[in-house]
Amino acid sequence: MLRQQTCDCPPVQECPSSVIISFSGASYKVTVEGPFNGGRTWRYKVMKLSGRDLSHFDIQFCTSATVVQWQIFILDPVINQCADLLVSGTGPSRNFSILPNGDPASKCFAAIPCIKFDNLSDFEDITDNFCFQFTLSQCYQTACICVGAKAGPDDGCDCILGPSPDCIPCPPGRGFKIGAI
Repeated sequence: MLRQQTCDCPPVQECPSSVIISFSGASYKVTVEGPFNGGRTWRYKVMKLSGRDLSHFDIQFCTSATVVQWQIFILDPVINQCADLLVSGTGPSRNFSILPNGDPASKCFAAIPCIKFDNLSDFEDITDNFCFQFTLSQCYQTACICVGAKAGPDDGCDCILGPSPDCIPCPPGRGFKIGAI
């Protein structure tokens, strides 16, 4: 039986831009960068600190938003920068999907609409550290959202900055910069 975990996120003013997600001996540092591109592009860096390799990464998401492009890069942990592109697309694939009813494979996201970067074991011989990036068709206000990491049968989640899961658009002519909080 899956034990339901939830993210009880604070207001955006108190939300971190970096968290450590730990569960069952696995630990990952997640850092958000962005938004870029007029508030439409978000990037999440996920660095493995210990334990099993990451199998998938979930990001709480507004179900009426449109992802126009997604990408998975190698994260170079020495310089903390996104390096080589592993895979990208403009729609669903083996490595990317939008799950409006939640992720049934996740304790944290079983009932939370999300973006799922999946089948990361495809890249286990290449890297343990990833940059996940997506671009939306429009800017959404920044909110404190749930992100989750899964390794094998176990997963964990925490709160971090991201696009509004309530689909609240940015005011006209305004994006958002993390330093402006």
